[in-house]
Amino acid sequence: MRQRKFIFFSGRGVRLLSFLFLLPFFLGASEKLKCDWCGKTIGAGKSYYRIKNKNYCSRPCADKSLEQSLPKCSVCSRRIKGGYLTSNGKTFCSRKCYESTLPECTVCGRRSAEGALAADNSFFACPDCLRKPRCFSCQMPTGGRKLHDGRIICPNCSKTAVFNENTARKYFQSVRNDLKYKLGLGTNHPIQFYLIDQETLHRKSRSQSNVVTEQGLFEYLAELEKVVTRDLLGRKVSEKEEKTSELFNIYVLNGLPKERMEYVMAHELGHDWLVTYFPGIRDLQIKEGFAEYVGWLYNRLHGRDYLNRRIEANTDPVYGKGFRLIKSIADKEGFDGLKKFLNSKRKNRQ
Repeated sequence: MRQRKFIFFSGRGVRLLSFLFLLPFFLGASEKLKCDWCGKTIGAGKSYYRIKNKNYCSRPCADKSLEQSLPKCSVCSRRIKGGYLTSNGKTFCSRKCYESTLPECTVCGRRSAEGALAADNSFFACPDCLRKPRCFSCQMPTGGRKLHDGRIICPNCSKTAVFNENTARKYFQSVRNDLKYKLGLGTNHPIQFYLIDQETLHRKSRSQSNVVTEQGLFEYLAELEKVVTRDLLGRKVSEKEEKTSELFNIYVLNGLPKERMEYVMAHELGHDWLVTYFPGIRDLQIKEGFAEYVGWLYNRLHGRDYLNRRIEANTDPVYGKGFRLIKSIADKEGFDGLKKFLNSKRKNRQ
């Protein structure tokens, strides 16, 4: 979220059109002249108006010419004969016209010169609405309902919020199938899926991250056993660790709206794919960047650009920068090139 630049208007004093109210000089033409407005000939000896070195055959012609020098309203295009407002190089004949150009608050609908615009341009909030609590899912200010654990959810996210674990499991299986059969990013081992509350998710993540931002977690557990090889005389030849069992767990926060929950599931399944085929990558930016890229691919598959805009605009040095790194490699080198890059970052290759 970035703070929107405040837009201020400045009133200017009334511009007195003295030249419209003071009688211009009546002159007698000593020779034939042409009216600088209508082009008619002003015969010798005829009276005419001379204003700012221009000649006019009549007062209406003089007035029409002078009106063209008046500022024009940037909204209604009317010529301004009195005071006016200016903002960002634009001129307005009234406060009404000025306010019609201000951004509209997504929450309350009021136009405001002050406020804040979300980093992904998903919403603009006026100062009053900025003081409201944020929806835990979309981060939009809201007066929505409070969940049992204190989270606030906006009316829009609440429409498809998922609290039932069986329903969530169906969505999870559908996301996994899409990744495997439509995007070629599948794994074959069993994955245990859990829909959990905010405090449980934060406790399992064992991180120092903000509890509000956590929405999913991938967990890989492996039991290792030392295997010693000896020769015929019983002397130790080698010793190595081998996996005896593996567990793959995915946890997703309850209460997320369906489409956002599916994106979180795709993100966590991206971690699952990476651990399965390219184990040993330590760089957090690469791991989270790849998972974000998988979530981005899934959103694109289903035409959910509004979710991808948030991914693309993320300024986080791990998630946002990591996503852009992975995507740039995939765009330039293709997915095979991306796999080569991932392989080069494995522990045993560094």
